[in-house]
Amino acid sequence: MRHTSTRTARILCVEAPTTRAADGLNFAFRIVSHLSECIHAGDQPHRRRVVMAHLLARAQKLRGRSWDEFRVRGVQAMHACLEAIGLSELGREPSDGAFRGLFDPARLPAVTLDGDALRRHFENRDARLLLPGTADPRGTQAALLRRSPNAAYEVVEHAERIVRGHVEIFGSDLRVGERPDWTREPRTGQRAPARHWSRIRYLDADVAGDCKFTWEINRHQHLLTLGRAYALTGDERYARAFAVHVASWMDANPPKRGINWTSSLEVSLRAISWLWALQLFRGSPALDARLYVRMLKFLYVHGRHLETYLSIYFSPNTHLTGEALGLLYLGLLLPELKRASTWRALGARVLVEQLARQVLPDGVYFEQSTCYHRYTTDIYLHALMLAQAHDLPLAAAVRPRLEALLDHLMYVTRPDGTTPLIGDDDGGRLVRLGERAPNDFRDTLALGAVLLERGDLAYVAREATEELVWLLGPRGLQAFEALAATPPDQTSRAFPDGGYFVMREHWRPDGDYALVRCGPHGALTGAHAHADALALELTVMGRPFLVDPGTFTYTGSREARDQFRQSAVHSTVTVDGRSSAVPAAAPFGWASVARGVAREWVTHEAFDFFAGEHDGYHSLNPPVTHTRAVLFIKGSYWVIYDRLASTGDHEVALHLHWAPDVTLHCIGDRAIVAQAGVSGPAVHVHVFTDAGRLSCEEGWVSSSYGQRSPVSCCTLRRRGQGTQEMVTVLAPSHLVQWQSSGWQRAAWGREGGVLTLATAAGVDTLVIGAGEINGGGCVSANAGWAWVRRARGGEPTQFVVIGARSLTVDGVPLLSEPTTPAHAIGWRVGDRWEIELPEPAVVSASESMRASGACAASAV
Repeated sequence: MRHTSTRTARILCVEAPTTRAADGLNFAFRIVSHLSECIHAGDQPHRRRVVMAHLLARAQKLRGRSWDEFRVRGVQAMHACLEAIGLSELGREPSDGAFRGLFDPARLPAVTLDGDALRRHFENRDARLLLPGTADPRGTQAALLRRSPNAAYEVVEHAERIVRGHVEIFGSDLRVGERPDWTREPRTGQRAPARHWSRIRYLDADVAGDCKFTWEINRHQHLLTLGRAYALTGDERYARAFAVHVASWMDANPPKRGINWTSSLEVSLRAISWLWALQLFRGSPALDARLYVRMLKFLYVHGRHLETYLSIYFSPNTHLTGEALGLLYLGLLLPELKRASTWRALGARVLVEQLARQVLPDGVYFEQSTCYHRYTTDIYLHALMLAQAHDLPLAAAVRPRLEALLDHLMYVTRPDGTTPLIGDDDGGRLVRLGERAPNDFRDTLALGAVLLERGDLAYVAREATEELVWLLGPRGLQAFEALAATPPDQTSRAFPDGGYFVMREHWRPDGDYALVRCGPHGALTGAHAHADALALELTVMGRPFLVDPGTFTYTGSREARDQFRQSAVHSTVTVDGRSSAVPAAAPFGWASVARGVAREWVTHEAFDFFAGEHDGYHSLNPPVTHTRAVLFIKGSYWVIYDRLASTGDHEVALHLHWAPDVTLHCIGDRAIVAQAGVSGPAVHVHVFTDAGRLSCEEGWVSSSYGQRSPVSCCTLRRRGQGTQEMVTVLAPSHLVQWQSSGWQRAAWGREGGVLTLATAAGVDTLVIGAGEINGGGCVSANAGWAWVRRARGGEPTQFVVIGARSLTVDGVPLLSEPTTPAHAIGWRVGDRWEIELPEPAVVSASESMRASGACAASAV
């Protein structure tokens, strides 16, 4: 009897689902199995010890899991098992008889449920049940052609390639044929097994290749390209190609079989694509009664799958909110189904609940990824769009955090309109209704501008995008054009909960811009975060110079996965060749992470200042603390001060990761000139330190998932005992006369030093550390940082002091041992000084974030 029980536990452990539905239940099964093995081990102590070790490891994983988690996972595991053995109606396509029973008679009073009548009903429904951009096809067509006469040509060009059997996936044109092989990974040819979804190890490259490529085409977002071309031209070839793709997909992917059912998020995105396609192809003969009915059957199965396998405990991030949006789409656009009200209510409830959990108080998405931040913003914009179109009272619950999401997305936008790809970037979109670069998020800003009536979002978006017109129709375009587009209230902005500090000269396209990362590594397991503690992004005169490397792959190559998320490929500092956060064996795991703490943030129209540190090297022996401060003199240059505090001997390395079009020219051991393009701006980089030399190497940048291109990187390595310091100056080459510049370290026993730069405007002197700067008798200050600009004749004309304990100008003491170190800026006007002594205002991370190691900052 005991043997039978053990065998049953082992069978369930192997045959039960290996994905979200089974995780919690499998733990329990395996613990039972291990206990049984211990009993049977008898007098074999070694075997007993091994089994007990496995038992303890499994038990450890159960710690902290709630009973509700076990309940949810257990119910999901039970459903998956019943599907797998053929005992669940949800595991097969509904029969015609069962299909008729899915509809609410009150919603279809005069319609017999044969295919032709059902198709006519859906084609002639009230416009309120249509998506806003499809309710007036001719108006949308006219609005698009008015906005961009070339729009139709671009859409048709893409649609023609699809008709010929080519689909663009992550920037690559892949030949998939007129009837794609839907379970084949298009790059490697690896085909996932045709078995129940719960038994496919889809993250194993040997089993499924890179599943992201397989899933991307199975999202069916290319069908919307065909639908847009059909709506613009009426060419039935596009509708016939759509019909062939959908019919062949249903044949190749029966309910719950194969890799295309393994991720509930993929199920949701495909359902959203189908709902859009049904409206874009409305009235086409290719969408005949038989195909229409079968698509509705599969959409019902998609909806039931989503409500059963929501990623509540598997991936409570964009997976869960994306699935909830799919339920909201299905519940609102297919109200005739009996389950529609359940889907609608469940989707709305999950979206509202998750908004406060996944979006930090300052508006940053909690996984520390700009790509997934954009996903989340799109999810809630679509939810708001649907709610407004169907009179669903969702706006009051969604709007405040949605505003904050858009604020962050707006401020991190570079001057050229692109967005840094910080953290993971999976290359995907919620829907594809326009052609834009992967790092151009302005279509999201444009939609937000209209739905939230915000002129600052319209200003940064710059124009009404093609996607906006498809989503909202001609009224959306008119609303965008009616907005008074005005620059945002601030130029620079801190997001302390998320750990983003944006420095900006102005909002014009030719401005300077920098972004510093200092905050939490990432929520949950940190799956989508990278080891970018204190990394810097830099744009000069509108051209990106220092950039994040992107992602490239998730599961295709373990080596490449770790290469793109390590510290050495970000513009930050490493110690002893180690990353500040160390990847674990799993592609989304981390063995250790760094916690960043912002110490100071000061912003002014003339300068920005940031200072922070992280603990990513505290595990070294002896430990090292990396502190970085950045001073941005707007219109001039950046000074970066890196301090590696330790009592031992360590090798430190400063890394600079350049944009793809930047070429480097060495002009000394510690200086280079970085040139953007052939005739773009040039930046002079000088690293002031007492050891090491800059070396130029080849690295990689990934502008889209699955794509990478070579770039230049440079590294300065130095070894030393105790605390080590490096000062890096980055300036447009025409602003600084480097032969007259220099760095003098502080006196023995003190840290920091004095930096002198000869500029086009005069001579600048910067004191770093708790020293005292004297401006020729006119300016005297005791401050953490102090900067003075002198004219050619030696007279001070401008100064900045940060963290000042004392300040005297023209013999008049303005500060004398204040309670809190103060910041001040002054400039000479004729024979007098204009001085600002702003009151410090505290900007700090929320209590919950501080408890988890997030940053706290102070600002003026």
